[in-house]
Amino acid sequence: MQLNIDETLQQALEKSLRILTAFANTEDFLDKLTVSFGNSLELQAAKLLAQDWVKGDFSKLPKIEIRPTSEINEPHGTFNSTNNTIDVSRDYLSQNIDNPTVITGVLLEKIGQYISSRVNNDTEVFGDEGAIFSVLMQGAILTKEQIQLLRIENNSALALVNSQSTETEQLTTNLNNTNPTCGCTLCNLNRSTLTKQLSYGFDDSTSALGTPLNSTGSSDSIVLDSTVSSAGIPAAATPTSNGVVSIVSFSGLNNIDSLISGQKWGGATGTGANLTYSFGEFGISYYAFSVYPQPGAQPWNGFTPFTATQKNATRKALAAWSEMANLQFTEVIDSATVAGDLRFARSSQLASGATTAEAYTPAASPTAGDVWFSNNSVYNTETEGTYGYATFMHEIGHALGLKHPHDSGTGGIANSNIDTTAYSVMSYRSYINAPLTGYTQNFYSTSPMLNDIATIQYLYGTNMSTRSGNTVYSWTPGQQIFEAIWDAGGIDTIDWSNQFSNANINLNAGTWSELGPTYWNGQAAESRTLAIAYNVTIENAVGGSGNDTLTGNSASNLIESRNGNDNISGGLGNDTLDGGGGIDTMNGGQGDDVYLVDHASDSAIENPGEGTDTYRSSASSFQMNPNVENLVMLSGAINATGTSIANQITGNSANNTLDGGGGADTLIGGLGNDIYIVDNASDFAMENVGEGTDTYHSTATSFVMDANVENIVMFSGAVNAYGTSTNNTMTGNSASNTLDGGGGNDILYGKLGNDTLISGTGNDTLVGDVGADVLTGGSGKDVFYFQSRSQGIDRITDFSVIDDTIQVSRAGFGGGLVAGRVISTAQFIIGSSAGDSSDRFIYNRNTGGFFFDADGRGGSSQTQIATLSSNLGLTNADIFVVA
Repeated sequence: MQLNIDETLQQALEKSLRILTAFANTEDFLDKLTVSFGNSLELQAAKLLAQDWVKGDFSKLPKIEIRPTSEINEPHGTFNSTNNTIDVSRDYLSQNIDNPTVITGVLLEKIGQYISSRVNNDTEVFGDEGAIFSVLMQGAILTKEQIQLLRIENNSALALVNSQSTETEQLTTNLNNTNPTCGCTLCNLNRSTLTKQLSYGFDDSTSALGTPLNSTGSSDSIVLDSTVSSAGIPAAATPTSNGVVSIVSFSGLNNIDSLISGQKWGGATGTGANLTYSFGEFGISYYAFSVYPQPGAQPWNGFTPFTATQKNATRKALAAWSEMANLQFTEVIDSATVAGDLRFARSSQLASGATTAEAYTPAASPTAGDVWFSNNSVYNTETEGTYGYATFMHEIGHALGLKHPHDSGTGGIANSNIDTTAYSVMSYRSYINAPLTGYTQNFYSTSPMLNDIATIQYLYGTNMSTRSGNTVYSWTPGQQIFEAIWDAGGIDTIDWSNQFSNANINLNAGTWSELGPTYWNGQAAESRTLAIAYNVTIENAVGGSGNDTLTGNSASNLIESRNGNDNISGGLGNDTLDGGGGIDTMNGGQGDDVYLVDHASDSAIENPGEGTDTYRSSASSFQMNPNVENLVMLSGAINATGTSIANQITGNSANNTLDGGGGADTLIGGLGNDIYIVDNASDFAMENVGEGTDTYHSTATSFVMDANVENIVMFSGAVNAYGTSTNNTMTGNSASNTLDGGGGNDILYGKLGNDTLISGTGNDTLVGDVGADVLTGGSGKDVFYFQSRSQGIDRITDFSVIDDTIQVSRAGFGGGLVAGRVISTAQFIIGSSAGDSSDRFIYNRNTGGFFFDADGRGGSSQTQIATLSSNLGLTNADIFVVA
């Protein structure tokens, strides 16, 4: 059954109200109003609308009346702001009597125009905001370009309703001999707006287009545009020196594609562009004839030139973009015949009631690349970090082919975690999921940010001349920072050494550092202030006086933390980590890393297999951490202790104690009288000739001394030790040691236990000490020393009466011996016992027994102290007494 027009209208109205109720319950209510009606919403008025609609209260909506098309001068319908009515075309209703959905779209459009009058201070804003609102309510997604076209369209005209002339929204103005006249603003051939008002209408008698003025004309010429002849004002084309644009192929990466508007200047994606720019000026610039509210127009009727400050801000912002990509900007003088590819001016009549700025993306259009700012004084600044300066970078981004990350477009919207001003100057959001109603931060980025840089380089190629040398990035103490670094090469450093606040520096590309004061992002204090662009390598970092966290990358980093208790991570690469003052924790990661330590509590964290790593220590005493292989002792260092793995420890000119710990260690003492603590037969000490008198402290079961280390002292667990060809002093322990002095003039102390002392070549001293020791002097003039008569019976295997000497201690033996001389002939006897009271030392030629008798034939018995070879020609001259 066919509906009548009243039923069609009723169904359309009911559907419209259901849509409005659902819309009022959505979280993005204000966001969609902003998209439809601009950023200058009266929020309280908008919220009151939502409150009414949620409750189903639509009493404040305009009345809806059905009127003849001829009366309302519009084929669909109008919103009459004077009478607060929506007038729907009877003819259009009849044409769509079975299609209420089409009428729903018309009603939503006119309701949208009513909403605009409520939330925009009842002031008509040029542009078809109602159409934007209607399609959004019906679930459509508009691109930025579609929204822009609707915003620059002005469908206003005068209509005669109930004998009253009123401005209405309409699609076209049809002039005929019964239609009211419509007026326009007159301009001269130089496109300057005049004060004369021109009205158009058909003459009843001739059907010709009449052009009466409402006041007497002057010398100004009236030139009419005509669609039926070539006469009239030329097409509204802004002169430009470069109309070449290319369609962009997308990357497949969300952080890049979500910022691409679709076209770029110049050739294919990834190629550079040489662009000119200019500033519009009074009296000399070419003014486009078409002005707002005409479609495709620019706001020349509210035109004002940039101030000197704004021009400087523009130049600075252009340079910032040029640093990132292969873009060259050349300034030209704006005139009637010349204009830059990018053109900058101010206006009091921006599109859609904008109160900030607008820009046109690259296109084959005379408006492409043009940037307009409002006359708001907030934009009269070139100070980095201000909202005004950030807006210059934002609008220039549009002029170069970047869109907002929240705009759908062909590249889609950005993932929510990167749709913030921290990642792009093109974002409207100060924090994740912030509303699109305006920025809320108190400090703004001073450069294009991470995703801006990635996108502009994708479009135009990478500028590899920007900071391609060795660059040091530093800031004045306490300076507010919010920027991203693009650096093309060299050995570069982030230097915080002049600062007192804690630093968190991350050298990895695409990451954030926390430096300097935080800024308020509208939700919280934001500490991430410095980003390093993708594909950038910064090699070095220097901390300050605070407790810093410094993180390296895959390069070979030099990271210095200076004062404070710092935490350093080297990452990949062969890094040098310098903890500086304080108690520092360092993690070298992969690679052959170097740790500079100056405090015994400094520590290094290394996992097995993460390279061959080295400490360089100036701490007086230092314990190496596991999996760090080497240590070099710098000035001031005294003692160093290794780990369970094979370490290399290098001393300095002081008297060092080098303890390799477990593992087969290499110990290099250098100058000074050094002590090597060894526990492994494979421990190796490296000493050069003349580098002090050095000593092993050994717990190794069997240990061979290395060249130019003179001494060894054996501790618990050590059994055997073997000397070198030089002069060694070897000291045993409580075990039954074997001490082999090798060549040289050696001193061997057996100590406790039944020891075997072998001196080899050289003039050696063998001291068996306690126990039944075996002493072999070898060749040379050897001394066999006995401390006491009660330390056991030693066996001397090769005593030579020609070369060797038995030394005894006066203090240990007593018996009236006199130190410093050989014993007298009266004190020595060959036989089995003393012959008289003078005899003290008795040699039994048959058995080789060597005895001491403290009083000769007195009451004390003789004590055997050694066994020599039998039948020696031993005399008193072979026995020498020492103190």
